[in-house]
Amino acid sequence: MQRLFIIAGLALAGAGIVYYFSTRTKPEGLPGETVSAPEETTQVPSLPAKSGLGNDFDDLIRTVANAELVSPAILKAIVAKESFFDADAINPEKNFTINGVTYPQYDKRGQGVLRAFIKEKEDPLTLGINPSLGLAQVRVTIGQKMIPGLDAWELFIPQTNLTASGRLLRELLDAGITLDTIDAYNVGQGLRIRNLKYRDEVNSYYARFVGDFS
Repeated sequence: MQRLFIIAGLALAGAGIVYYFSTRTKPEGLPGETVSAPEETTQVPSLPAKSGLGNDFDDLIRTVANAELVSPAILKAIVAKESFFDADAINPEKNFTINGVTYPQYDKRGQGVLRAFIKEKEDPLTLGINPSLGLAQVRVTIGQKMIPGLDAWELFIPQTNLTASGRLLRELLDAGITLDTIDAYNVGQGLRIRNLKYRDEVNSYYARFVGDFS
């Protein structure tokens, strides 16, 4: 019987040792041991995610925007709204006749014929039209105002088109145009009429593109 009491006592003592070590919250090494403090981790702030739209043009847009002192996110928002990053985009702005054939403004075949006409370095103004061309849909006469000596076909060159658009945008901003009135890019600085749908879509794109240039 005495032997059983001794065994039970040893078992209880062992359980107490296990409980003691299992409930300690701060590690303290045994004699002769060195215990390392928990490593501190530094939180690195994450950059805004890329939009996933037109990112191939981001470097060029940033370069042109910096040169023309405009926001790259606004310039990119205009490009997204105007052409959705199509450097060959064309809008005759009205019906037109070429080589004896009359085409409606939005006729795809007619747009292709006009695009080829302009890329052959012909002047669309001789057809009685002032089309919008390229990434930011810059009208020929506006492009020539922003870049003296410009030929219409050059508006299909992304850097040239963005430069003309950036200069127009800078002119509008200097005149007091803001994101709330950015539809002036579409309807004219005087804003005699408003295109609120255009304004809202540009603003939506702008919010999406800010992270592309952070």
